[in-house]
Amino acid sequence: YSQREYEQAKISYKEFIANYPNSKLADDAYYWIGKSAQNLNQTEEAIYNFNRVFNNYPKSESGAAAVIEIGNIYRSENKYDSALSNYNRAIDKLGKSPRVPEILFMKGLTLSDKQSVEDAYAVFAEVINDYPTSIFADKSKLEIGIIELAANRYERADNFFTSLSQTRSDELGAKAQYYQGLSLFEQGKLDSAASAFM
Repeated sequence: YSQREYEQAKISYKEFIANYPNSKLADDAYYWIGKSAQNLNQTEEAIYNFNRVFNNYPKSESGAAAVIEIGNIYRSENKYDSALSNYNRAIDKLGKSPRVPEILFMKGLTLSDKQSVEDAYAVFAEVINDYPTSIFADKSKLEIGIIELAANRYERADNFFTSLSQTRSDELGAKAQYYQGLSLFEQGKLDSAASAFM
């Protein structure tokens, strides 16, 4: 797989499953069959294997990762309702899994893609309120800030962007700083916008 020989990788993982069907690593093998198929643009086979991982091993790390991969495939094909059904099924099944904030965040992004802005806002707010220490809470703050900016609610947008740019020194903080500059520019505060961009 790491050498991008995806067809050969699929064969090897299938051989592993055939030889060790009861192995604890079987869920990982199905996941990597799905990833290999995904890289070969064999989306039906990819979804089939990712679904198999989630249905058989929902509480495993591979199970949660498979849900996200299924969602990514549906989103790339603009099949937003299918992606949302996938996320909702996972959220119901995973309960208090540490991957739930990420799945909720992906659900919010899908709703944004679908132009369901109010629903997206509500999901991002849920992530912030229910999982405040998660990285996905901060990512959700950025997304809400962008929604507020698009609606010309500059003060509310700036609150999110300022908070993130002051507390994060990573790519997320940089994005928040950029959008803060954009907000200030749209408000005609050119000197402040220039400072933010700098």
